[in-house]
Order: sequence, then structure tokens, then C-alpha cells
Amino acid sequence: MKRLLTGLLVAAVSTAATACTSQRPTPEDCAHGVAVIWSSEQAKPTHVELWDQQGRRASIEADVQGVFATAEFSGEQPSQWFASNGNTFHDQTNISRLDRTTCSVHSHRTKEAGAFGVAEVNDHVVLSHLSLGDRTWLEVYSQTGELITTYQTGRDAPDTLAPSEKELMTFTTEASEISNSLEASYGPMRILTLGVQDSYREKSRIDISAALNLPAASNGATDATVIENTVYFAVPHLDNQDVSPILDETRSALSVADLSTGEITEIPLEQDVPYQVEQHEGMLYVAHTYLNPALREFEEYRYISRVDPATRQVETFDVGPRLKKIAFSEGLLYVLHNDAVEPPVLEVYDPGTMEKLASHELTAPTGGHYYIGAIGLGLPAEKSG
Repeated sequence: MKRLLTGLLVAAVSTAATACTSQRPTPEDCAHGVAVIWSSEQAKPTHVELWDQQGRRASIEADVQGVFATAEFSGEQPSQWFASNGNTFHDQTNISRLDRTTCSVHSHRTKEAGAFGVAEVNDHVVLSHLSLGDRTWLEVYSQTGELITTYQTGRDAPDTLAPSEKELMTFTTEASEISNSLEASYGPMRILTLGVQDSYREKSRIDISAALNLPAASNGATDATVIENTVYFAVPHLDNQDVSPILDETRSALSVADLSTGEITEIPLEQDVPYQVEQHEGMLYVAHTYLNPALREFEEYRYISRVDPATRQVETFDVGPRLKKIAFSEGLLYVLHNDAVEPPVLEVYDPGTMEKLASHELTAPTGGHYYIGAIGLGLPAEKSG
């Protein structure tokens, strides 16, 4: 395990914002940084804060509530889209895009409420929906919020989405049959590959459970990323919601699927519960955390694995307790520490050396029960400077 270097220029823990906090942000304010999205199911607006190594650059309001995720994206080109589900009853779902040139957020209400996942692929925004029985589906929207098509996945309930340039990989877990029996009846985990340029028709499917000899479980992959024709994904934990026979198993491997052959292998990791997978300059970064439900005290979630997909070499870094989320922007790694008890902290790292460059304490907006719904909406490294 690596001991992290602490740079001489580490920023002081900061609750103050930059000069833009007291005035309307400018396009220059919005030209850099990663987004920390504060949202609430009890109040509007959502606050999209942009942070970089020096501190907070801008705060932009969005007329939505209940943000739950930024969009999954292809390769290293981050998406500027995020999604929200409204109030505590999930009364309305919106897809929203950060416009950095105007320092504004454009939102579109979707046809159905209660989305589960979101991705951007081929200039489309895709939402996944879950329901009881065999009613699970994907919705595909244009950049202007128009519904283009839907794809019914039946009992294959989408866990996570992983886009490439021409395809959308949908990780699914077959939902259990509605029965009075106490015996587990969950089906296998699968990867469904949909052709983006072919009206989102299914091209192939891979049975993850059979390939990895996994028992029937109610949960599945939590995150994935695609490099060329290979998808890297995380399955942190297996359970079956306490039905007989009880299953409760943490996992410590990064799974790898060759989309051309259907072969699935695994890269052993030094820590368990791999939850989030991101790529940067040909390397994979895996955050070891778990949010729903928490498997242990959040003080114990503190590790990031860096994986070389070519050699399968793994390095493990201790970034400190309460690890919740990671994101990249302009060549820097942003690490969010948050457990809803202590004040959240956003740290900035050099991903090549894993040297800590800055640390900023975050302050929630007032006027409602605000939480950090997501971080991301970054910029590629070539736009830095």
C-alpha cells in the first residue's frame, strides 16, 4: 500500500469561496473546475458549485431538486449532464446540462419520473427505469429534451450504464419472480450491448454470473468504464435481501469483459468493496466505498486502487476516511470525503504521483436539507490552462 505524499502547496482547509461568490459568475469562472452539486428533496434550487485547486470558482442555480447522479460518459471525455428525481416522492425527473459558456444550467422534464441511472452516448441522454415485475426500461432523449425512443429490458433490471462511442452497455440483474416463497429466485447478472446507431437494438448479451460462478443476488454492478473493446466494472457486494438461503458477501476484484469474445476475467484488488471505476490517461482508478446500504463505518472507506489494464498491476492508496466519490477534471483527481456527519471535504490530487495538492472544506447551502447529490461534469486534460 502506498503512503501518499502531501505537497508543499496544499491549500488550507477552506470554507471561503472565490470572489465570484458575491456576484454573478462569468464564463471565465465557469471555464475550469469540477462540479459539486448540492441538492435537496425538500427545496429548490439545486446549487452547482465549480471547484478547482485554488477553491470555489462559481455557484450556479438550477431549478430542480433531488439530484442523484451525473451522466456516465464514453472514454475520458466527461459529460456535462446530470439527472434529478424531484421531491421525496420522486414526483418528476429532469435531465440537466451545465453550459459553461453562459454559466447556466438548462433542464428538461422527462416523460416518466423515477429514473435510476443516466448516461450520455452519441449526443443522446439515456435514463434507466426500474419497476416491479417485468416493467423495466430505458428512455433515450435528444439534447433538447425530446424523447427519441424507449427500450424495454423486461425483468432485466438495469444496474448501471456504460457508454462507448457506438454502443451502450447496460448491466442488468434479472428481477426476482413475484412469489410467496421464501426461497431466492433472483436471476443472473448480464451485460446487454445495445447498438446506438441501430435504434438501440440489442446486439449481444454476456452472462456475468455464469462466467464468474456467482450465486443468485439481488444487486449487481455499481459502475463501469470502457476502453476500446473492453469494459471494466465493479461488483462490490452480493446479497439477496435476507431471503433464504441468506447471501452477504463482499468482493475484492475488478471485473473485465472482452466485448468481442464475451470472456470475463478478474483483476484481484488489495481492498474489498470496489464501488466506482474511472479512467484517466490509460489507467483505471477504483474508489472503494459503498453507499446503499453502508457495509461498515464510513471511517473505514478510505482506499483508491490504481490499475494498469495492460499489465494488471495494482497500487493501493490510503486517501483518508469517509471516501464517497472521485472525479477527474483537467488532469486532476478530485476526491470527496463525506458521511453526512462531519463537514464534507474535497481534496485535489495529482493522479500520476497521488500527491495531495489541495484540500477544501465544503459548506452546505441554507434554506433546506441539502446534500451532495453528485460530483463530476469535469473537463478533459487538454483544455487545461
